[in-house]
Order: sequence, then C-alpha cells, then structure tokens
Amino acid sequence: MTGTTAGPQTTRTVGDLLTAQVLRIRDLPASSLPWHGVSTALLDTLAVGCAGAGHPISAGLRREVGAPAGPARIWGTAGSTDALQAALLNGVAAHVLELDDIYAPGTVHPGSVVIPAALAVADESGAHGQALARAISAGYEVCGRLAADLGPSHYRNWHTTGTAGAVGAAAAAALLLGAGETTIRNALALAATMSGGLQQLFRQDASGKPLHAGHAAMAGVLAAKTARAGVGGSDDVFEGPSGMAVAMGGSGRWAYVQGEDVPFCVDEVTVKPYPCCGHSFAPIDGALRLRGRVGLDAIASITVDTYRAGLEVAGIPVPATDADTRFSIPFLVALALTDGTVTREALTPDRLTDPRFAALVAVTEVRIDDAFEELFPRRRGARITIVTHDGESHTATVPDRSGSPANPLSADQLHAKYDGLLAGVPAAARDELRARILDLASLTTVARLPIPTGAQP
Repeated sequence: MTGTTAGPQTTRTVGDLLTAQVLRIRDLPASSLPWHGVSTALLDTLAVGCAGAGHPISAGLRREVGAPAGPARIWGTAGSTDALQAALLNGVAAHVLELDDIYAPGTVHPGSVVIPAALAVADESGAHGQALARAISAGYEVCGRLAADLGPSHYRNWHTTGTAGAVGAAAAAALLLGAGETTIRNALALAATMSGGLQQLFRQDASGKPLHAGHAAMAGVLAAKTARAGVGGSDDVFEGPSGMAVAMGGSGRWAYVQGEDVPFCVDEVTVKPYPCCGHSFAPIDGALRLRGRVGLDAIASITVDTYRAGLEVAGIPVPATDADTRFSIPFLVALALTDGTVTREALTPDRLTDPRFAALVAVTEVRIDDAFEELFPRRRGARITIVTHDGESHTATVPDRSGSPANPLSADQLHAKYDGLLAGVPAAARDELRARILDLASLTTVARLPIPTGAQP
C-alpha cells in the first residue's frame, strides 16, 4: 500500500477491507443475513421508484435516452432493457421524489443506488431471492461504511449518493455476477474512479439531483461488468495520494471501513416519512409538535436551530421552484404549521401567494447550533422556537428525526407509505409484491417479483 497520512493504519488497503465486507456477506449462513432490513429497504425503494417513474423527469429521461432490448425491468412501466439502462432509469426514479432511504452516518441514500443496480443485474442473470438479499446487504455495507468514512468534509462539496453510492452499487452487481475476490476489488476501484455528483447542483435548484443516483447505479453495474472483463483498478484508489479521499475531501480515517461487530448498514437506515430533504425532518417534527399551541396570526418569529449541513443544504429562504421547496426548511416548517402534514401536492411555490403562509416563511430563521453540529452526522436533530407578538415563547426539541433508527416509523406507518405510493396499483397486486418480498428467501427467481407497471407520480 502507498504510504500516506490519508491511509488506514493497516497493511491492507481500503479496497481490501471493503472487498472483505462483500466476501463476508457472500459467505454468511442464510439465517444470519439481515432479512428484515433487506425486505424493508426493498419494499420502500420499489414503492418510491415505481411512483417516481411517473415524474416528468423520469418520463423525459426514458424518452430521451432510449432503452435497448433486455430483460431488466424498468420500474413503473411495462418496459425492460439492459442492466445498464435499467440501473440508470430506476435510480433516477427512486430518487426523484426525495422519499428514498438514508444511512445517516454517511449522509447517503443507499436504496436509490444499490437496489436499482442489484435488481437490474438480478433480472439479467435470473438470480434467486437469497442472492438478491446478499447483494443488497453487501451494497449497503460498502456504500454506508465508505460514505461514513468520507465524512462531512466530503459531503460539504460532494453528493455522497453519487460517490460512495457508485461503489456500493458495484459491490451488489459484482456479487450477483458471481465475481471472485480480485474481480470484486477491481469493480469497487473502477466504480470509485467513475463516481461523482456535485453539491452545487442542488443548492439552488434540485431538478438535476436524481441523475446522481441514476448515474451511480449505472456506474456500479458498468464497473462490475468491466472488472469481470478483466480490467483492473488501482489498489489504493481510495486512500492513495491522488485517491478518492484526498481528491474529494474525505476524512481519511477509515474507522467504519475497518470496524467489526457493528450492525448491518441496511438495518440502520432512516426511512423517509416526508417527501423532502432529510435535513428538514427534525424541524418539521418540531413544528408539528408545536402546531395548535398558538394561532398562526399570532406568530412573530420562528427560529430553527440545527446542524450546519441542514442550513447549507436545506436552508433556501424562499423557494422559487417546486424542487426548491424540498430544500427549504422555512417553507416546510410553514407547511407543517399550516397543514399539519407535508405532502407532495403541497410542495409548490404557489403556496407563497397566500399572504398568511408567506408571512410564516418570511419570519423563519435557520441557524447553526453547536450542540446539534457536534452530533452530526449520526444524529440529525433540531430545536424550533416560536415567539408570539405578545412575547410568549414555545419550544420543541427533536434529538432524532422521524424515521431514524432512534425514532423509527411504526409498521403501520411503513405500510401506509407503501400503499400510498402505490395507490394507483390494485390492492391485490400491492399485497402480492409485499408478500413476495417478505418471503424473499423462498423466491426461486427475481423475475417472480411482480413489480408494478403503471407509473403514477
């Protein structure tokens, strides 16, 4: 291994350590796989992706890029294509509604990258349910651990879903392709060099953000197939002097990559309860707790204290587009206080034409709080304070956002999200897909997963 201060204190490269995680999951007894986490992630991601397939961005991409013939299904449609195109199209669809899952320690959306890549290759190769479960688990493990070690310094400029996500997608794809140790290691390295996704893209208008997930899923499949063809990757592409960590501002500590006896990443994800940026969830939770304590017309000011990334990514003061509304804590807090919920239909700047609503947005300030910043990224908290014109103060503190492992959604909430996203699908078809996924270990071929074909945003 190349000697560098960015590298781990071990004789093994980061690529070796990530490859070992994939091999560990490949060789686990079936009974030791994280079945609950995998089934939850697969149910949630498929529902989100099938609904997202009806979004204009998804539909436009299908129209423009075309779809060569192949066995990999395009979610939410009756079409199919090759694994590369399916990974791209389904990754975009799974991310476009801002409802895909999150691995908080890595500030990454693994589901919208790993699962499109895994299902595309599984469709193409005729894999069975257990193989798909291993691939998803391995992809989440690589994506989550790498993202967590790249850390907030990387996330400040890079969209981790597009960077670490590509490497996780390669892990899942390589496992389904039956790759051995060397090929897996090369696939991860090749995915790293094809990864990308700039934060600046969605600091103002997020309409292009879903391409990060789609490109990462496709890059992971391409990397795995290229590695299987015999193309090699650099041994120290992650920690070398011109490697991923150095070039992309990573922490270079590699504690997660080297960690042992830690929970499976797929068991530790946040399932999104609201169709917007996850950095806004704790402020929304706080606003919902305070709703009804004071009349809207009596509010003089609203202060949201949270961590730096919450302000930088989701702090748009006044949104100008539909995409902006999903990254505007002031707008989302106003929605929670006004409507008692946050729905996709309400995410439009047209709401600002209501003077009462616009006034709430205008008096909302988002600030960085050192206590919440210290706990980020593992914990995503916020404190919201409402002061009335009479000087009364009302405060709600949310240490952990809804949907996180520390504050999870109930089974009823998970089912409601799934059914709501697939509301246009007959109940019997929804129930059949749910039953097949919950019994994934018995599935003889992934082709028997009845993925809905009627895309509705």
